[in-house]
Amino acid sequence: MQPLRRAFSPISRLSDDLLYEIFEVILGQICFPGEADDAPYDPPSTTGKPTCVNAGNILAVWTAPIVLSHVCARWREFTLVSPRLWSFIRITGTFHNRMMLDAFIERSQDLPLSILFTKAAEADSVGDNVPSAQTIIFNFLAVATEVADHSARIHELGVVLGNEGASMVLEALSHSPIPALRKLWLDVGLEGNGDRRPIRMLNINPMSVRVLHARQMPLMWMPFEGLVRLELSSGPAPSLAALLFTLKSSPLLEVLQLRVPALMKIGDVPPEGVSPIPLSRLRELLLSVERYDSGAFEILAHISFPSTTEVDLHFTGCTSSCLYEHSPSLQCIAAVVTQARVCMQPNRSMTMEADDPYLSVQYDSVVCPEQSQRARLCEGFLAVPLPALEHLVLEFVEWLVDWTVYVAQEQIDMLFDEVHELVRLDTEVHPRYMEYIAAALAPRSAVREDVRCAKLRRWSILWCRRGPSVDEFWRVERCCAARAAAGVPFERLETNIPVPDLVMVSLQRSVAEIVVIDEV
Repeated sequence: MQPLRRAFSPISRLSDDLLYEIFEVILGQICFPGEADDAPYDPPSTTGKPTCVNAGNILAVWTAPIVLSHVCARWREFTLVSPRLWSFIRITGTFHNRMMLDAFIERSQDLPLSILFTKAAEADSVGDNVPSAQTIIFNFLAVATEVADHSARIHELGVVLGNEGASMVLEALSHSPIPALRKLWLDVGLEGNGDRRPIRMLNINPMSVRVLHARQMPLMWMPFEGLVRLELSSGPAPSLAALLFTLKSSPLLEVLQLRVPALMKIGDVPPEGVSPIPLSRLRELLLSVERYDSGAFEILAHISFPSTTEVDLHFTGCTSSCLYEHSPSLQCIAAVVTQARVCMQPNRSMTMEADDPYLSVQYDSVVCPEQSQRARLCEGFLAVPLPALEHLVLEFVEWLVDWTVYVAQEQIDMLFDEVHELVRLDTEVHPRYMEYIAAALAPRSAVREDVRCAKLRRWSILWCRRGPSVDEFWRVERCCAARAAAGVPFERLETNIPVPDLVMVSLQRSVAEIVVIDEV
């Protein structure tokens, strides 16, 4: 009876075409570590073992062809005649992994190959059969030599290893041409911090490469042309002239991510007044530096991109100049931002973020770790001013209240000095900081010109966790009364906690509408 039940089960009645579509979906989830848009930038674990999207740590995606071929006889027969399922080959340097290499190459027939050299997952080495680091290195070298025999079929190559292993693999592959390579994914992770000797580049056609990712890997730069995705991270940056040549030769570029120190000004750099390089297809731009340096962001002055580009800017240190001073494209994006959010993250970094158009500026929240750690709130607005900002969401959550990071009155004052056109303010703050916000918004005198955010008419207060005291409500009331006396009253005040009756009576004299809102 059991064979009959399996024969009439719904999954057994799937047609070959539908089964192939399902396998294609699974195959589409296989990618290099850190490559998927919804995956973290860093490899998710020390095992280097990405998992199926939205599937937790249940099944390593690399195992999909093997698992599918062992479900039943029909599935095995089907997978063995589906060469695309075997075209992604993960190489870990373990013994049984080397044994599977020939099977994968044979079953993939003549299709283009995606090759990934990476560390073995914990499950790949069990019991007393754990190979030594030296053995793994030599295994990688032997496998790389075997893979080099099929170099003409390699369309995608990933090397996610330590510096020594990556150097040996690339050295072994460099002796064979890889003329059809379209994706090069190099990542030595934290193990690349020590040895900064340039790694020999492969024997490839730079005009065929469409995706280049290099993390902690000091490459001997090549004149790439026609890139669609370029990501450089934490390694020595190329010269500005070499990078500009690549960008100029890559008009279809869609993703540009640079997490590098200041670009070296070596070679012929376009003089001032030359038209920027048009990147009309660019949809994602990320620039990240360890220290605020206008030289590190100098690439902005040499490129132009559409207003639909998602822009992420990361830096540490104090702002010394406006980033879009020489970047009309960034200025156009910033000029139309009307709503933004400023919050402090658990890692004590500040984020200024807008959704439409998307613009994110992330910066450290402290000046110096060795000294008093005073939060820096306005650096994002100084780096990228938002002249049309009308709606600001300000979040200082409860965990911020400790003795390692503190927010001072002057920091709040400077923040509101940078948002002149503000009409609506939403604050999600600990009651301790409401005193600073109320003081910053209160007029310094009865003269309208001395009022910060004179156009501000709506204030929404979401008190964090601990309920505010009556004194904290009175501070809000005094701010509202002072603004009303200066001729710039709030038209609407919202709070998630009911206002005490006595405070409510006084508030109603200066605020037209007071609403208790539900906490979302």
